[in-house]
Amino acid sequence: MRRIGWVITALGTAALDDRIKQHMEMQLPEEGIRPLAGGWLHLRKYHNKGAMLDLGSKKSGIVRAVSLCLTLLGLVLFVCAQRRAGRYLQKLGLSLLLGGAISNTKDRLLRGYVVDYLVLGRGKNKPGRVVYNLSDFAIMFGAVCLAADALRGSGQGDEPALPVLSARAEPPVD
Repeated sequence: MRRIGWVITALGTAALDDRIKQHMEMQLPEEGIRPLAGGWLHLRKYHNKGAMLDLGSKKSGIVRAVSLCLTLLGLVLFVCAQRRAGRYLQKLGLSLLLGGAISNTKDRLLRGYVVDYLVLGRGKNKPGRVVYNLSDFAIMFGAVCLAADALRGSGQGDEPALPVLSARAEPPVD
């Protein structure tokens, strides 16, 4: 994929989540919950004033500053990664991380909270307690892509960042 594709992935992730958040803000009541997918998913509007799992909600200024700094760091890493050939998992991971970070940071700076709206069920018609948004999933999947890239190396003779374990035991070499 060309550089513009990675930029579109990052900005598209942020734009799509922003659009969904706007829709949820207008359409969902504050305390209402709407089941989806046969009760395995639920829509619920939640204003998260902290970071992940509402951590730091009483120190929202610090959360905003840290969020902005991490988003800028993500942008620097994203730009640096574009200068290297290959490393598609790394570029995908950074694109998703950056897109998610942009959307959530924008919410924190402009709204004072992040709009979360998706609840995973613990079973049919049993909503969980944690509320997510698309950016949260993009950040998580981006982190998985970066970890996978680190484990496999660049494919150009680099050693993986972490040793890859084999499923079969090899006898010790004397």
